[in-house]
Amino acid sequence: MTEPGEPEAHGDLLDVGEAAEELGIGPRQVYEAIDQRDLPAKKVDGRIVIERRAIEAYRALLDRIARR
Repeated sequence: MTEPGEPEAHGDLLDVGEAAEELGIGPRQVYEAIDQRDLPAKKVDGRIVIERRAIEAYRALLDRIARR
């Protein structure tokens, strides 16, 4: 059973490589975004994972920055 606000399935969690692919950036840039707290992440079973909705929000942020 998941807690409120927790992803329902593994499909909602992406590792750094998958997140990089989704965003069209490199894994290093994903780690930098996590370190700068622009992209929330957590460790699950020793792996850094990012919720799909956080990736979508970060993509929107990147799009807004690109349009400036």
